[in-house]
This record gives sequence, structure tokens and C-alpha cells, in this order.
Amino acid sequence: MNIFDGSCACGKIKFRLKTEVAADEFSARCDRESCEFCRKNDGVWISDPAGVLEILGVEGLKKYRFGHKTADFCSCGECGTLCFALFEWEGRTFSVARIGVFDEILFDPARMISTDFSVENAENRLARRAKNWTPVEFL
Repeated sequence: MNIFDGSCACGKIKFRLKTEVAADEFSARCDRESCEFCRKNDGVWISDPAGVLEILGVEGLKKYRFGHKTADFCSCGECGTLCFALFEWEGRTFSVARIGVFDEILFDPARMISTDFSVENAENRLARRAKNWTPVEFL
């Protein structure tokens, strides 16, 4: 089991990704072609449906919803760091985390997967997220 600590720049928002994926094996995803939010906020995301994102501290967490309004994009109200996105499905919470908030996870642009979710309807978007995003535990 690999454990990767993440946080915002000021440390008020803290979380930990527990996964079997090695630091240099993540395939980050982005939707920069059709998503202005990701383009402007360096939205390069990772997830592991077999892992877990433990959220340890959320002092000052700010949430933003856009588009289909099906997920909360979470940043620190103090330093402004975009950390992760959360959504709920059938009583469970799932997430994607911004790769840039983990010091130990290596970002290799050659492994980036470019996506385009602009044609998805809300139902398909939720089903995809439930399948691909990381389960969350609030500690």
C-alpha cells in the first residue's frame, strides 16, 4: 500500500491518498480543451477507484459548482489552492485529486490522458465518476 500526503499551500486542508498505484504510475487526466475551469486552475486530476482518499482537515474549505452542478471543486479559502473535487452517489462520496497537491507523486506529461466530457449528460457523468473516482473517508 502506498500512502501519499497532500495539502493546500498553507496546510489548512490536508488529505491522504491510499493506493496500490506507485508514485510514477499515475495517468493524470485533464479536460483542458473543453473546460475553462480546469484550464485556468491547472486541473490535472488523478484517482484510484480501488484506493481511498482520507480527508483529514478542511478548515476554510471553499466549494465551487459549475456546469451540471454534480460535483464540488474544493479549494482553500486561505491560500486558494485547488485540491480535489467531491461528488456523492448512492450515499457515498468519491473524489479526484489535483496531482499538483502531492509532493511524492510524479507528474509525467507523457502519461497525461486528455479527455472531453463536454458532451456528457449529468446521468452519464455521475455513472462515470462512481466507476472511476476514488472513494472518500472523512477522518
